[in-house]
Amino acid sequence: MMNSSSFCSPDGDTFFGPQVEPCLRTFDFTLRFENTFLSIAPSALFLFIVPLRLFVLRNEQKRVIGGTTFQIVKLLAIALFGLLQLSLLVLWCLEPVYRSPAAIGAATLALIDAVAFCFLSFVEHGRNIRPSAILGAYLFLSLLFDIVHVRTLWLIRQDTNEARIFTTSVVLKVCILCLEVKEKRDYLTGADKLRGPEELSGILSQGVYYWLNQLIVQGYSKVLSLEDLYPLDEHLSARGLQDRFSRRWDHFGGTSKHRLLLETAKTFKWELLAPVFPRLVLIAFTMCQPLLLNRFINYLSGTKGSESANIGYGLVTAYGVVYLGLAISAAFYSHRNYRFVTIIRGSLVTAIYRKTTEISLTALDNSAAVTLMSTDVERIVNGLKMMHEFWADLVQVSISTYLLQRNLGVACVAPIAVSIVSAVGTFCLSSTAGEKQAEWMKHIQQRVGITSTMLSSMKGVKMAGLTQRLTEIIQDIRIAEVISGYKFRMMLVYNLIFAFTPLHLSPVITFAIFTLVNRSASGSLDAARMFTSLSLLSLLTQPLSQSFQRFPRFIAAIGCFQRIQSFLQTETKSDHRLMINAPADLGSSQELEVDGDTIELQPLSRADVGADSIIVSNGTFGWSSSDEPVLKDISFSIKACRLAMIIGPVACGKSTLLKALLGETPSSEGFVYVSTTEVAFCDQTPWLVNGSVQKNILGFSNFDGPFYSAVLHACGLEDDIATFPMGDQSLVGSKGITISGGQKQRLAIARAVYSRKSVVVLDDVFSGMDATTEHLVFNRLLGPEGLLRMNHTTVVIATHAVNLLPSADYIIALGSNGDIVEQGKFDELNKSNGYVRSFSVQQSKQRVQSTKPAGQFTLGPMPTSGLVPAMDDKKRQLGDLTVYMYYFRTLGKTVTSFLVLFAAAHGFFFSFPTVWLKWWSDANAGKSTQNLGLYLGVYSVFEVTAVIFLGLLVWHCFTTMIIKSGLKLHWVTLTTVTSAPMTLFSMIDTGVLVNRFSQDMELIDDELPSAVLNLAASLFICIGQAILIATATFYIALVYPFIAAAFYSIQKFYLRTSRQLRFMDLEAKSPLYTQFIESLSGLATIRAFGWEQDERDLNLQLLDTSQKPFYLLFMIQQWLTLVLDLVAMALALIITGLAVKLRDVVSPGFTGVALVQIIGFNITLQSLVTWWTMLETSIGAVSRVKAFSADTPSENLPAEVLVPPPNWPARGQIEIRNISASYKSIDNKALENFNLTIRPGEKLGICGRSGSGKSSLILALFRMLELNSGTILIDGLDFSTVPRDDIRSHLNAIPQDPYFVAGSVRLNLDPYSTSTDSLIISALRKVQLLNTITSNGGLDAQLDPDSLSHGQRQLFCLARAVLRKSKIVVLDEVTSSVDRKTDELMQRIIREEFKGCTIIAVAHRLETILDFDRIAVLNRGRLVECASPAKLLAADSAFKELYDVYSSSKEERIESSG
Repeated sequence: MMNSSSFCSPDGDTFFGPQVEPCLRTFDFTLRFENTFLSIAPSALFLFIVPLRLFVLRNEQKRVIGGTTFQIVKLLAIALFGLLQLSLLVLWCLEPVYRSPAAIGAATLALIDAVAFCFLSFVEHGRNIRPSAILGAYLFLSLLFDIVHVRTLWLIRQDTNEARIFTTSVVLKVCILCLEVKEKRDYLTGADKLRGPEELSGILSQGVYYWLNQLIVQGYSKVLSLEDLYPLDEHLSARGLQDRFSRRWDHFGGTSKHRLLLETAKTFKWELLAPVFPRLVLIAFTMCQPLLLNRFINYLSGTKGSESANIGYGLVTAYGVVYLGLAISAAFYSHRNYRFVTIIRGSLVTAIYRKTTEISLTALDNSAAVTLMSTDVERIVNGLKMMHEFWADLVQVSISTYLLQRNLGVACVAPIAVSIVSAVGTFCLSSTAGEKQAEWMKHIQQRVGITSTMLSSMKGVKMAGLTQRLTEIIQDIRIAEVISGYKFRMMLVYNLIFAFTPLHLSPVITFAIFTLVNRSASGSLDAARMFTSLSLLSLLTQPLSQSFQRFPRFIAAIGCFQRIQSFLQTETKSDHRLMINAPADLGSSQELEVDGDTIELQPLSRADVGADSIIVSNGTFGWSSSDEPVLKDISFSIKACRLAMIIGPVACGKSTLLKALLGETPSSEGFVYVSTTEVAFCDQTPWLVNGSVQKNILGFSNFDGPFYSAVLHACGLEDDIATFPMGDQSLVGSKGITISGGQKQRLAIARAVYSRKSVVVLDDVFSGMDATTEHLVFNRLLGPEGLLRMNHTTVVIATHAVNLLPSADYIIALGSNGDIVEQGKFDELNKSNGYVRSFSVQQSKQRVQSTKPAGQFTLGPMPTSGLVPAMDDKKRQLGDLTVYMYYFRTLGKTVTSFLVLFAAAHGFFFSFPTVWLKWWSDANAGKSTQNLGLYLGVYSVFEVTAVIFLGLLVWHCFTTMIIKSGLKLHWVTLTTVTSAPMTLFSMIDTGVLVNRFSQDMELIDDELPSAVLNLAASLFICIGQAILIATATFYIALVYPFIAAAFYSIQKFYLRTSRQLRFMDLEAKSPLYTQFIESLSGLATIRAFGWEQDERDLNLQLLDTSQKPFYLLFMIQQWLTLVLDLVAMALALIITGLAVKLRDVVSPGFTGVALVQIIGFNITLQSLVTWWTMLETSIGAVSRVKAFSADTPSENLPAEVLVPPPNWPARGQIEIRNISASYKSIDNKALENFNLTIRPGEKLGICGRSGSGKSSLILALFRMLELNSGTILIDGLDFSTVPRDDIRSHLNAIPQDPYFVAGSVRLNLDPYSTSTDSLIISALRKVQLLNTITSNGGLDAQLDPDSLSHGQRQLFCLARAVLRKSKIVVLDEVTSSVDRKTDELMQRIIREEFKGCTIIAVAHRLETILDFDRIAVLNRGRLVECASPAKLLAADSAFKELYDVYSSSKEERIESSG
């Protein structure tokens, strides 16, 4: 820069400057500097980029159709701009005085720019659906530079041709910019026209989030729905993310424990790097703040000259540019950063679900998978949100240290030393973060697992009276979880103290060192030096403090990556089956890897196979290579279009064999050949989704009206559907909770038949049907004219219904040792002295029934299934302050008071020391060493006290608040769900309820207290900073009301939309979790049907729906941050403008205080907004708890207060007096005018066809179905006055569907711990399960229900009932899934162990109740008849009709079971 002198050179503009001599122009750049750096440099960069962009666009298809007129207007404007540039070039060449190489070069490049504009604009218009980012950015930035050049030209010589033409070109450039940033939606067609505004917006619109305004206005004016949200950007679509990630994950192996993290980073490297450049720009603008502050305070402290006003206003302009740059660069950075986070979430969720559909059944852990999908992914999102801040903070710290060294010399080492000490402490603490979090996550997984199991089996849990016990167990696990989380949170407390130590103690130590080293007046801490240094210290320590806070979460996120990686690397299903009639390489062998061993598989040629559909050759099947195989040396073949039946005793391996045919079990030896890999499969426990009846039958098949009607008729569902409130559009509830067991099985059969697969595999599907329904369904499907027979379907059935054996074309009998004891046709086996012969089943002529359907059905709309909003629509839009009151009432007055006290104290001691420094700098203006100890000592006390109160605040929030609110809100949710009526579980998906115990509790335990902590701290700091800012001049205080009004308007405008997005974000996750849970429970079924890809597609669709509010919530938060940044810019301009205008009266010291606070105020405002939005998001979990507890009715009524005697019922008499009951509609009664008296010790059998009301009667007896009228008395006690848990706990029930608790064998057998080990062992021995339990680890081992066969599960439940003493025993079809021998065992145990008890048994196997005292026959909810079996069989009764059908369908003579 040239120094001012009395001599003024007319050639001043030929120098680089950059500032021109004041004698030529005041406060201006030289022409050479402007031409070189503000024109030639950006033009050259633009011309370098244009060819690269044209090269990228060369292969793009034309996507913009139309808009020719618009394009012509743009090109004409650019052509006119080129002519103006040509005119300027000519004028500069003719100009004798100001002509220079730089001026001519700038004009020449500007002309070339115009030509490049034309080419690029033309190509971008047709091949890019959004405005050109290159043109938009260049035009905008060059306009800023051109404005500076225009000012210079008018200052040199007013009203010259050069100035007029250049000014005109600038105006025209503004017009071109407006044309180029205009969206092209009107000129798009097809899918492009339907894209969201973000995809079609230009770089300027993205930079200021202009594309969000329409959504924000909508959210302000109305209640939003998911349909109102913008379509998801194609770059964020789940399908695209899945394809990109799976390609890399599948093709690039590795053993690194961070493989998933590294592969994710490599897959999305460009999205990962996208935030880097805007973050660097943000650093540059951030570091301009202390430099500007130093210059501005020096300006205020300097002498007043004639040109000083222009310098002052120039500094004000510089402040505006810096703060505008901060706002825009932060907006770009946040936009790119949160897009990356959204991409990571989408890719991980799709990867987890994709792995779920591929995982081996032996490696599947339902609770772990659900936790990964929800908690782990959310923690990764939270950990990666600020990932770029780590390197950015290091850059900022390095620059700040350099500038601090220039300002304070050797004292700059102090903050670095303090930071290193804090970093060491943080890293030492964080080194155990993964271990502590893993322990915490283990307890969370255990709690979510047992809760999910309970919710899935709520019918059995309630019937057994275990709700109170399970509530206590789950709450105890919750307490253990909170205690284990306490260790992790205490680490966070110490970590936060370490994190904020540099921020508070660095200035103290730095200023102490400086004042001790520099005692001369020249080295004193004057206002400029002190506040510049303070701002630099803030920019140095604040990033470090934030990094220290983020580091544990980042480490935790890496730990979650490792957990997900372990899941993704678990054993994948290995389909050992080979295809019959394989089209290629029939003569070559294939290799299969099973448990690390390679097996050579020999294919079969067409000549070898013939008409076989399934062939098993020397097959040995098991579930683990380390355990004994379940099946050994199995060989058989099943012809196409034939019916094969697999029989055998309980636990002989029938289900394992079926799973082997599906390719689900590892094969250690032998081969399985199949004609198709897509098989219609019905599991022993029917797999149903919470959708309509029609949806469950269709699955992913297309609707065919006539065939659909035929399937309903064949499965005997027409009459049932006629009783449903909405016909086949009625919801079946989670796991079919709203329908009976027989209806569930027939629905699953209907799905198998409707799929039209060539092979159907059925696993004991007739066990839940009565004899009439079994006979009807079997004959309509598998009779001579049955639907499956007519469709030439190969059917394989594993069954205990030996009466069906004569209908089989082929029979395979398994022995108890896992081998085939005999196989062949029924006639052959019945003649030999073998297993089949032992049943004495006689062949009879099949009775053929018509398969003609009675009516036609149409495809109905898909009903909604459980998206329950957390609050009503208006509260979603306007907010609900009662939620905050509810939360703080949960905490209590004392806890809340200490929260406010600690936050206020920290806010005061955070802000006030700046005023003390001002007083210290004023004192230094005199004698720098005077009272040094006083000022430094008091300053030290202030900062140390700030750290102490911060530690108290963090400790209070992370321990007291979390423990109190976490336990209480979990207890409220748990007791609400366990005391809810059964109708709740038919209306709401299990996934929705599990979400309340996983996602909501995660928010309450983690995000909510963090949000409350940081919001309270930021609020009081913000108040303190606002007060200190006003110390610059009292005029600032006059502006505050207007700023407050602006803030109020902004937040009111913003919150209406953000609240709704917050709730939609929470609610849109529930269907995602529901589908995930349903897929886990039906994995074998899904894979058998070949529906893996369909389920994945559905998952992608649900994920896209979930991603929309998730991503838009991020964006709208950044929109608010941008607005607040602009408000901070306005405040900075007001302060600096007033300081310049009132320079004579303002204090440089207080102005420095205000400007230092402005630097922090900007950051504090962002923090305030960030944590306010986080609070708004996390408080949604509390809102859901509040609404759920308030809106969910309790099944317990006020009149139920009579506590029965401990020995009740002592006699076991039951009187049912004229009861009626219904599930939903009163007109559609499940029980109607039902009267029945059961005498003490009587054995009553209940029978009737499926849907006759048997299950409804049992539910009414256990108070699980509310009575519309009538009453039930037990031992003379009106049970409507007795608490339901007491009724259920005093009755002994064995439900049709076995239920288990996630826990030990002991817990499942004796949940109330009332039995000794000897009694438990005795019960297991009686049901012949002792050896099985002992081999699996004994009573204290974790019970794995999958290790037991379906029949063994029933035996286990019988052992549980044996240990539980009661005078009334209810058996709900307990022998439906066992073979005849096991049936006899169970009947013998029931008669021996429950001798003298009142027994009520629902039975489909009628011979099991022939020795009962009486039999009650039900039909359509009414009692048809009730008498002794002999009397009913002797008369023309409904029971005789049922028994005749049952007997004729069996045609068996039970001579001996031997």
